[in-house]
Amino acid sequence: MEIHNCYNTFLPFLPPESKPKLVKKKKRASRLSALEMLEEKSERKAKIKEQELELRQREFEFQKEKYEDEVAERKAKLQLELEERRVFLSMLKGKI
Repeated sequence: MEIHNCYNTFLPFLPPESKPKLVKKKKRASRLSALEMLEEKSERKAKIKEQELELRQREFEFQKEKYEDEVAERKAKLQLELEERRVFLSMLKGKI
């Protein structure tokens, strides 16, 4: 293990608490751990994609229900208008 100790040689006049801390060089991760990290990353991405897909599906279902409600409302309104016209026409025929 190598410790980088150049700060002590260049900064002898600073008190010990203000000197930068020694930095240990980290070993590189092995290939196995890199593969494991990649696998975890891809699993996280897959979970996020699944959540996004579920959200889009719920949004689609909501839009579908909203459209069906609008269709039902338009049909009811059309029926009322037709009934009003029939009543109006029957009143006109009765006056003639």
